[in-house]
Amino acid sequence: MADPRVVAMIEDDPILRAPIARALDEAGYAVLSAATSAEGLALLQDVRCDVAIIDIALPGHFDGVTLAEEARRANPDLNIIFTSGKRPGGGRPLDDLGIFLQKPYRVGDLLLAVARLIRRAHGPTR
Repeated sequence: MADPRVVAMIEDDPILRAPIARALDEAGYAVLSAATSAEGLALLQDVRCDVAIIDIALPGHFDGVTLAEEARRANPDLNIIFTSGKRPGGGRPLDDLGIFLQKPYRVGDLLLAVARLIRRAHGPTR
């Protein structure tokens, strides 16, 4: 049996983080969580993750987009799903970094996005 794919959940809201992490775990992924941009960066620099789910508006010294840019330096192949309650703007395009899911999103939509990114990067799961 292959090792599970690793998904990082970087979300400051525990009301969202806990059930999403549980759903990912139940779907067979190894899930790592962080609540701030600094915690998320440390996690993504220390652990090779297949997918990172990153809230754009994180507490800390930098936002989720900057976190993604920094994480890509350690892992250029990192697949990223950005989430936010607001559509991103401000002249910072996300297309080159990852995909975007607007909150509130359905857990099924997130699981589908994770599976598609992993399949695109690694081929079909066994």
